[in-house]
Amino acid sequence: MKMEKELKEKLKDIHIGKTIKKIASEKGISVIELADKLNCTRVNVYSIYKRKNIDMETLINLSFILKHNFIIEQYGFFLFSDDLLLSSLRFIVEFNNDDIRIRNLENKTVIAVFHKE
Repeated sequence: MKMEKELKEKLKDIHIGKTIKKIASEKGISVIELADKLNCTRVNVYSIYKRKNIDMETLINLSFILKHNFIIEQYGFFLFSDDLLLSSLRFIVEFNNDDIRIRNLENKTVIAVFHKE
């Protein structure tokens, strides 16, 4: 219960929409281009930029499009299994055409895989 409270405190300061807007801008991706790649309207992209929280499917899609791991950023580097906080691990993120892999930096084991549809 204490860990859950600590995580909620850390997450309340994260505004993922602002981060997505910043990364898109740094990579030279316009709202029109991002809307096209997400298969949505510009209004939807502006809505994403205003959101403090975003669903996992959208985060995965944005991670592929912008080649930036928003999943780890959104959830504060914490990994969960059956409501148990495993650890705050050092990791590497690999972007492929078909998936994103998160590996433990020390032993290179795959921690998570997110597949592009």
